[in-house]
Amino acid sequence: MMPFDKFIYFKAMRHALGLGAVGFGLIWLIWGEILPVDIAGMSLAIPLVAYIIHVLMLFGEENTP
Repeated sequence: MMPFDKFIYFKAMRHALGLGAVGFGLIWLIWGEILPVDIAGMSLAIPLVAYIIHVLMLFGEENTP
């Protein structure tokens, strides 16, 4: 069974969206344009990164009193 906590996932999603915004900014600065593939890739990557952040947050929560 995969670990999942909806509240922590939405918190992690905010962090992942911030990282996505930075990623789009870097793409814009380096290549000067945003392509449809960039948007498609980010729309797949952001939820996956959010889940990874979520799992890391769950591991950190187990060790706190």
